[in-house]
Amino acid sequence: NTQVLEKTAYKLNVALENKILRGINELENSTDYLDSSFNINVLAKKINTNTSYLSYTINKIKNKSFKQYVTGLKIEYLIKKLKVDKNYRKYTIKYLADEVGYTSAYAFTRAFKKHKGIIPSEFIKSLSEEN
Repeated sequence: NTQVLEKTAYKLNVALENKILRGINELENSTDYLDSSFNINVLAKKINTNTSYLSYTINKIKNKSFKQYVTGLKIEYLIKKLKVDKNYRKYTIKYLADEVGYTSAYAFTRAFKKHKGIIPSEFIKSLSEEN
């Protein structure tokens, strides 16, 4: 007796969808997502929409869940830092996790590996070997 849950498809009007897209764009140009208390409710409130419409739009446009999307922003932000500032490569994984809003080094390492296919320490080592 397995029940299949279908995703709800919303028919957002163009003005609302554009407002949500502007909010997503503003998020990407900020560092708000690095805050450990940042979540879908925070962004929805900032954009002045609800979490369902926001989640739906991110899924439609980015082809990711909200969590996958924000994880990607955090990891890519850190990767840029590691490439540009060699001092970042000397920091502990716990410190790097804190920098991008993770309260646990373990959760950060899992997220990093899922996103990049390699754990942070191996990624840092490969950067150091390059230059």
